[in-house]
Amino acid sequence: MNEASWNGTANEVVDSSGAGKHGVALAGASTTTGKIGNGGNFNTATKIVNLSSNVSLASSFTIAVWVLFPIPASASGWRTLVRGSLDHPVLVDGGGVWGVYDNATGTGFRSSGFNLNSLSGWHHLVAVGSGTTTTFYGDGSSTPLGTSPFKSNNAVSVFGNYSGGSQNFGRIDELGIWNRALTTGEIATLYNGGSGLTWY
Repeated sequence: MNEASWNGTANEVVDSSGAGKHGVALAGASTTTGKIGNGGNFNTATKIVNLSSNVSLASSFTIAVWVLFPIPASASGWRTLVRGSLDHPVLVDGGGVWGVYDNATGTGFRSSGFNLNSLSGWHHLVAVGSGTTTTFYGDGSSTPLGTSPFKSNNAVSVFGNYSGGSQNFGRIDELGIWNRALTTGEIATLYNGGSGLTWY
């Protein structure tokens, strides 16, 4: 997300992994000052990035991102980081709790038990899906912040918001998706500037 600006042009949100999963910014989503260079700004109800092709979530996966806190309130209360064809693999509920939303089997919000409301400034958040759970980490620590008893298998198609809007996530940077579970050592390396980790 280091582009100088976005204006709705196809493939303008560049996938630096080499996998070609570029995106297009919609409804005025654009870049602003991020944690490292520029980042994306999803500060209103309709701002979102649609991917040119879906990113499949493997049997194990990792989603990592820098987030500027506090994240803004949304019209619905929910804040969606990434959205699949059915599920929300990473989102925050109206009370500030981090978790996963299961639409595929209908069990609804599956909490990690960790509330993000006390955070301020930039923080590095990581979700690792493996087996039947999603484990959440913060700021390079090997100690999980919490674990959700659900792991989504949906392919990711959008980020920064829910495809239907009103779940905007605020300011984010260095969003990455891996088709494996990063180790806690790799998560610490990533937090400390490990741009050499291969994405997806």
